[in-house]
Amino acid sequence: MVLFLFRIFNLVQPQHHHDHQKLSRSSPVSAMVTREFLVVRNFKDINERKDLQESCAVCLNEFEGDDKIRCLINCTHTFHQGCLDRWMDLVQGTCPICRTPILPYACQDEYNKRLNVVNNLHMKSY
Repeated sequence: MVLFLFRIFNLVQPQHHHDHQKLSRSSPVSAMVTREFLVVRNFKDINERKDLQESCAVCLNEFEGDDKIRCLINCTHTFHQGCLDRWMDLVQGTCPICRTPILPYACQDEYNKRLNVVNNLHMKSY
């Protein structure tokens, strides 16, 4: 948890503007908080699953052995880790295919708590 807070603080600290608006779900900080909830796996470790897609819908490349992938819990769509991470940095927290929220429903309360901590750190840094 300390490492998590340190990483978040370093991400928001360099911003020296005085815009005190809350961090939105599409901000890089909220994307970083969301990533903390999403498991990364090697494709070769789960490629026997029947419901697993053969390719990433973001880059359109097929998944291969050591590819790092993220499987979304709410909708079961699967993406390369880097592709989904970039998507979350640019777009609100929804699946690139079906627009279901990326964040698992069961994690919403914990997500809100962590984002509140980040917002408080952000506000205190001014």
